[in-house]
Amino acid sequence: MPRTELGLLHLGSRPANELPDFARRVEDLGYDALWMSDEKFYRDPFVSLAVAAQATTRLQLGTGVTEPYGRHPALIAMAMGTLAELCPGRCFIGLGAGGPGFPPMGVRRERPVQAVGEAIAILRGLLAGERVDVRGQVLSFRGGSLNFPTTPLPIYVAARGRRMLRTAGAIADGVVMAPFASAAALDHAIGLVRGGGAGPAPDAGGTSADRGTGSAPRGPGSRGTPAADRAGTIAGGVGGSTSRGGEPCGRPGARAPKLIARVDVCIADTRERAREAARYFVALPLWVSYPDWGYAQALGIALPEALRTLIARREYGDIAAAGAMLPEAMIAHFAVAGTEADVAAQLAAMAARVGQVLVHPVGSPDCGADELVATVARIWRSMAKP
Repeated sequence: MPRTELGLLHLGSRPANELPDFARRVEDLGYDALWMSDEKFYRDPFVSLAVAAQATTRLQLGTGVTEPYGRHPALIAMAMGTLAELCPGRCFIGLGAGGPGFPPMGVRRERPVQAVGEAIAILRGLLAGERVDVRGQVLSFRGGSLNFPTTPLPIYVAARGRRMLRTAGAIADGVVMAPFASAAALDHAIGLVRGGGAGPAPDAGGTSADRGTGSAPRGPGSRGTPAADRAGTIAGGVGGSTSRGGEPCGRPGARAPKLIARVDVCIADTRERAREAARYFVALPLWVSYPDWGYAQALGIALPEALRTLIARREYGDIAAAGAMLPEAMIAHFAVAGTEADVAAQLAAMAARVGQVLVHPVGSPDCGADELVATVARIWRSMAKP
């Protein structure tokens, strides 16, 4: 059985001149991957990844995650293709639908499942060295190609809602399931991802185009299929998903996507203190996902009306106040927060279910974020001992 990887998510709060030492420390602690967030408006993830690439020799490096609205997929392909020249064989693309930071830019998060599917078609075609002609319903790229040689890169899609989880399971090289932290929550997400092999989830409230994203091929390159044809299948809602070598997704011969659990981790002297410190980060995905809170409802969590009303204001500054109003079940299911023993037990349960546990360190008065990075690495090493 392959060893479960340990990844670290960095939000861009650290000055760039500190990144070389930070990245080397992460590598020395035994982490397998370093993900640089495209969180608006922190430090640029692509510049940060380039710095980390030159400071390390083993770490896998990628975006955690970027999005196709504020950053066109062609520009993502250009940046990641360049990064791959600095650290060949160590790059991946983390892609999601985004949300935070969009209002100040005047960006609208329209048809996220469709947009991610079209973005994957553009990215795969460009990184495979193809001339790409995608005329999607959200994104377009007309008759262009990269002007330097590139190599296909794995694309890992961040997903939380039912339709995105199932669609990501059908078309992505890996699925970043966030923020599912309890065994029940993670099993719920994994079940939806594995159900995605037959195509994206039907949705009575969506358009036929939204339901067609499962037709993009999984796997870097797919050189035998023109990007325009792949994108047309996505946008047109045509069935019959394809994978590596043209085999149907989810059927014998198709490679299952890598399962990645992205969680907020907080350690304190008591479980209550840790959970209190994690509240903001549990509230953040509620704000981003509005009005679709199915990921919480699937676990039987009822959100207070006052909380729902506050998030409906769509004011980014309300997230901290929303965190204070969260029911305890939200913290239990969507954060790894407690004493060191609590966290060790929860991480072990997660490691048994996925290919990588991706940790976002949340500091508490008892254990700051930098200390937590080292503590999680120590816990992880102890788990690996016979």
